[in-house]
Amino acid sequence: QIVLAITEDKNNSILIISPTISEHDYQLKRSDAAAFAKADLIFYVDENLERNFAKMVRQKKSYQLSQIAGIKLLQSRSDSKKIDPHLWMNPKNAVKIAEFIAQKTCEIDAINCKKYQKNLERFSKEISETEKKISADLLEIKNQNYVFYHDGYQYFEDYFSIKPLKIMSYDRNRDLSVKDMREFSVLVKSGKVQ
Repeated sequence: QIVLAITEDKNNSILIISPTISEHDYQLKRSDAAAFAKADLIFYVDENLERNFAKMVRQKKSYQLSQIAGIKLLQSRSDSKKIDPHLWMNPKNAVKIAEFIAQKTCEIDAINCKKYQKNLERFSKEISETEKKISADLLEIKNQNYVFYHDGYQYFEDYFSIKPLKIMSYDRNRDLSVKDMREFSVLVKSGKVQ
């Protein structure tokens, strides 16, 4: 979505994985390989998120967003040998990613560079406004306990200085068990979570 915010070109900017589909379970198709072959630029988050993706796109102009200078990286809470790949959840990281995308698209498409820079300014402003709104909203619920089903919000938590009472699952491939549901029920009945 950050790529589309910068390029505003839904005809030429191809999202291999639609925002309506979970990237965690997506299986690449032959049509995806054809899109890679035609691409001038390829952006992906991290090898930990898009497994085997880096191998497919090595010969192309591809960029791993987790390697952008200045991006704040956090260690995965479930595997200390990996980073948490949800880095765009930190607003400053999202802006750094947008800046990088604008720079790279300007390098290959100088004719439309002013448009990309203007879109970057608008994106940065929207992120700043959203960040202020979230900060204000969080003040109202700062002292309330909450639970996350999936451990995908660590960058958000870190940036806004919040902490969940519990994360139900650190493994996105694992469904909640009866034991998990009982534990959650106890938290609700005890009044620790509403």
